[in-house]
Amino acid sequence: MLHGSTSRSREKGFTLIEVLIVAAIIGVLAAIAVPLFARSLFMTQRLALAADAKGLYSAFIKYNVDNDVFPSTSTPVNRAFNLTTLAPLSNNGYYSSPDSLTRKLTNSRVTAYDSPNLGGSDTQFWAVLTHVQNSGIVILVASTNDYPGHVGTWYDGVYFIQGSSILPVAK
Repeated sequence: MLHGSTSRSREKGFTLIEVLIVAAIIGVLAAIAVPLFARSLFMTQRLALAADAKGLYSAFIKYNVDNDVFPSTSTPVNRAFNLTTLAPLSNNGYYSSPDSLTRKLTNSRVTAYDSPNLGGSDTQFWAVLTHVQNSGIVILVASTNDYPGHVGTWYDGVYFIQGSSILPVAK
């Protein structure tokens, strides 16, 4: 009878070895899953910002078609590009929801913008977008051959900036 009661009490719980094996398996699975999840999150953020950047590029091009210039950096005031509100693109109907883009950006604003005066006033532009949650996601929206550090190379569209490399976003 003593042997029978020992057997029953042993069946009610787990041994330390069993618990350690389960913990080790969970640890291995977590070590595999967490980096995969982080990579997926990074790629999702990158592609979402690139999609918004394509919309911004389209707004710049439409503005240029209608006005024969790109928004200026400061003057005239009615054409000055606002890094936060995206005016004059937003207030003239070229970009309808600037908040959907700027809330994804560091400091809720375009990181940098210029409309170099090459061959005439405001005939080119470039804008840099930096993701708010991941500063490694940086996008160039441009129609210029005067982007700093890459003067002479023509950029027309949306590009990922990775270190000193500028890579086109797939169409």
